[in-house]
Amino acid sequence: TDNVTTQTACSSYTWNGTTYTASGIYTGATANCITQKLNLTIIPATDNVTTQTACTSYTWNGTTYTASGIYTGATANCVTQKLNLTIIPATDNVTTQTACTSYTWNGTTKLNLTIGNPATPTGDASQIFTTGATLADIVTNSTIIAWYATPTDAATNTNQLAFNTVLIDATTYYGVNVIGTCSSSALAVTASVPPVLPLTLTSFTAKAVGTGNQINWTSASIINVKTITLERSGADKNFSALVTLPPNATIFIDVEPLAGDNYYRLSSTDNNGAKNTYKKIAMVKGLNKQISIYPNPVTNGMLNVVAGNEAIKSITVINLNGVKVITLPTVSNPKTVVVNTSSLIRGVYLLEIKDAQGTTIKKVVVH
Repeated sequence: TDNVTTQTACSSYTWNGTTYTASGIYTGATANCITQKLNLTIIPATDNVTTQTACTSYTWNGTTYTASGIYTGATANCVTQKLNLTIIPATDNVTTQTACTSYTWNGTTKLNLTIGNPATPTGDASQIFTTGATLADIVTNSTIIAWYATPTDAATNTNQLAFNTVLIDATTYYGVNVIGTCSSSALAVTASVPPVLPLTLTSFTAKAVGTGNQINWTSASIINVKTITLERSGADKNFSALVTLPPNATIFIDVEPLAGDNYYRLSSTDNNGAKNTYKKIAMVKGLNKQISIYPNPVTNGMLNVVAGNEAIKSITVINLNGVKVITLPTVSNPKTVVVNTSSLIRGVYLLEIKDAQGTTIKKVVVH
């Protein structure tokens, strides 16, 4: 019998390692009295050519072309889309004029125009000032400049501001360069005038002293401060109040620091109840205390596990077959945990201890 495969292909078709370019019935191998045959229809490939002439560039099938040439697109049903493209370079017909202030032009050619207005002043669009600074303190490249409160005033040269106008925080001012009766377009400058903090810190440090941490600070000024608060956090940087102190305090000793690294910062509360938190942070690095267990070997059925820098979250005892034989998922005393091993047979076990720093594995022998 014959096992006939029917195929229609464009230009050519490869079957059993042989490429055919003409229609016909082709015979392959015979196995178990079954002859493989191919009934093949070859459709000649053709091109569908689109001819285009464009200026500078032309977009076809989502692609932009900037050079003349024949480009090939997708093929479907043995028909290949092609683009015969001619690109004509763009040229300019330039009219040159010089005018004072303005020029009206309705032509169809390109205009090279020179206007005699002053250049727009330049300067940083956002500038920082101290309290009491005025318009005269804004930095630009021009000394002949007029300032206005709005873009409309600057464009019409009305309601000019005095140079001794005090700058207001987060306010934008508009300056124009003035030469004779002509003025430039406006430069916009936004003033940033940070408020004076009630407490001006000059230093903020922390260090370990004995079993505690000593925090020291100095300030250049204390204005309208009711209290200052020393805040503390661990490695998570979630600060909370540690102690509230009078405004003239300069030192505090943290006698019960957190396990691991300790971070400190200051905040102040003024007489109106407003709070300010200061960016300076001081850190005292904690000792790298390791988790310890005793006795090992265990001879009395009780194993003590002592935490390192972080509190213990859970303890699991695993035998050498990988079976968990004791699990303490929650720990009542996270610093020191007693594991009752009296139910275990003599042998070697693995102790899996989890805390905030990860998982610690220790080997323990039970007698």
